[in-house]
Amino acid sequence: MREPRSGPPRPSSTRRLPSQAEFARVGEDHRCVALDLVGTGGSDQLPGTGDDRYRFVEHRRFLDAALTALDLDGPCVFVGHDWRGVLAVDRARRRPDTARGVAYLEAGVVPVSWHDGTGPDRELSGALRSPAGEQLALRRPG
Repeated sequence: MREPRSGPPRPSSTRRLPSQAEFARVGEDHRCVALDLVGTGGSDQLPGTGDDRYRFVEHRRFLDAALTALDLDGPCVFVGHDWRGVLAVDRARRRPDTARGVAYLEAGVVPVSWHDGTGPDRELSGALRSPAGEQLALRRPG
């Protein structure tokens, strides 16, 4: 974690940690903090078993606690990819006083539905959730 020189902090919650060069470039005038999702990267697994340990509300709770512990309750620019982008938008919605802005990529931040055509392809989604799903996801094109 780089300490701030000036400017707002930019907590980052991404699947891929930014490189040292990326952190150095943005960190020249911002405090950059990259947070793992609970149970991923360098963070500990939660006790117990079952997928319910890693529900959205659990990630939200840990994100809020981490931001408070790091004294990042002031206006921040949140950056997130995929699931982490959803957490960033959620944080900004719940605590607008802590968000100066949000940048996200490939995050499901708007409602989708199979009924209005905004949802994922039913045939592909169904196949990926079937017993053959892992092989479909790992298959190389061509």
